[in-house]
Amino acid sequence: MPLEAEGTRNHYPAACTICGTVFELWDPNRGHSAHVVLDLEPVGGGIRIACLRHVHHATQCACGAVTAARPGMGVLSTMPGRSRDLLLSEACLVGPALATFIAALSVRYHISRARIREFLAGWFGVTLSVGTLDRCIREVGVACEPVVEDLLDDLRQAGVIHADETPWRQKEKRCWLWVVLSSTTAIFHIGSRQGEEIRDLIGDAFLGWLVSDGYRAYRSYKKRQRCPDPQGGGPGRWPQPAGRPLRGVAAARGPHPRGRRGHRRPHPQSDSRPSEARLQPPPRRRG
Repeated sequence: MPLEAEGTRNHYPAACTICGTVFELWDPNRGHSAHVVLDLEPVGGGIRIACLRHVHHATQCACGAVTAARPGMGVLSTMPGRSRDLLLSEACLVGPALATFIAALSVRYHISRARIREFLAGWFGVTLSVGTLDRCIREVGVACEPVVEDLLDDLRQAGVIHADETPWRQKEKRCWLWVVLSSTTAIFHIGSRQGEEIRDLIGDAFLGWLVSDGYRAYRSYKKRQRCPDPQGGGPGRWPQPAGRPLRGVAAARGPHPRGRRGHRRPHPQSDSRPSEARLQPPPRRRG
């Protein structure tokens, strides 16, 4: 079913690309290209999805050159193994506000693409394919890269940073999920387990304290505090370097006062037999 535009938004070139003359409203122009955009807009006390037709015009200058207004182009995202590169462009079906809304439903609220498609169709009457939703989520991720750089700058200026890594499946490939956080910023990164990953996140010139486990990727930082790893010595045990002082304390205190089955061991100087006071009946009360 074709989309019906509710309104038209015109785009005109600002100046001639040949001589640089600034165009006026009465200069001859004609429609050059057009596309339809679905985007969120506030209405009353809520939001709705509006459909607008964006028309780009071509204007003829007095010098005879024709300059056309074109949709804005963003960065090009490339990734090894991807069948098609992702190019940010204004000539797309989903506008920036609606794309951000879709990405928030997926990333922040962990709603599947199929459920998002059902939600948009039921509440807004707009049906989008799963492929379109997936492209919106990826476009928002690429558009947020400058924000990530600002967050990394704030993270590197912190006095204390906590870092850790864990296995992470990316389709059929085994990757590692790195998390680096301070008191105000948290960064998640998916990559390999090489030491370059942590250096790309916090840099080599980090002057604060790094709190981490004993993995060798963190050992190049001099101001480092090691956390005990609960899995280092088996389930529920301390790792060997941290467990030795605890075992020494336990040996100095002697055996545990309770037995293996929870029964209290008798004191060596006490008699395990019941005393005579316990065998005697209680005294009668005088009435």
